[in-house]
Amino acid sequence: MKWRLIELNSYPAAMNMAIDEAILEAVSNNESNPTIRFYKWENGGISLGRAQSYSIIDESFCRDYNLQIVRRPTGGNAVYHHPEDFTYSVVVPASLFHQSSRELYKTVLSWIINSLPEGLEAKLHGKNDIVIDGKKICGNAQLKRQAGKRAYFLQHGSIFYYPSQEIWKGAFNLDSSLVNNLLSIKTFSDISPTQLYENLKRSFTEKISFSTGELTTKEVSRANVLVGERYSNDEWTKKEGIQDGTICAIDIKDD
Repeated sequence: MKWRLIELNSYPAAMNMAIDEAILEAVSNNESNPTIRFYKWENGGISLGRAQSYSIIDESFCRDYNLQIVRRPTGGNAVYHHPEDFTYSVVVPASLFHQSSRELYKTVLSWIINSLPEGLEAKLHGKNDIVIDGKKICGNAQLKRQAGKRAYFLQHGSIFYYPSQEIWKGAFNLDSSLVNNLLSIKTFSDISPTQLYENLKRSFTEKISFSTGELTTKEVSRANVLVGERYSNDEWTKKEGIQDGTICAIDIKDD
């Protein structure tokens, strides 16, 4: 099966989440091939997990820094996305990974680890984190969509490239010491963003058949609808969470 690679581009927070969901719909409707997409966040942004409490957000701070706040279609905890950080999404039939959420995490996170500079002892931590020296440098989340008898995964994740601890501390109404559990790749390496991106592309695609493509007209149209209906809609973004809010850094624990 041939995959589609969508090259790196930057979008506002709401559009990024809308595009990921539009691709998931297209792939699960057999309108698009399994897709890998790389993207960044214009002006930076905050993403909340689907079930998280909005109360952890410091709205005044985010407004001062022009940070758009968006609620993801996937679960997990809150993430600050620096404009220079890298985000990916992978949308695939679950059958390619034996219906296993854990196998998809393990495979994609191994691609990320293999893209990092030599000498960095990055490793998988738990089910869906990558750490170096016990500090998280990448968080990931999933959504499974059923379409008839078949299932499809959307997995996306943020690779922390640029140091941004002060923003993390200011954007959330939480104990700022939680931020000590995460660090950026630039803390460990002088790899350029261009080189890191080339490494990511190579690692994600070296064992698959793929072609470089673009979003389809239908995907773009659907994403625009989703922006209005959901991802820029305060009712969706500020809905009452069913779990307490925290940031992704809290996931780090001793094995």
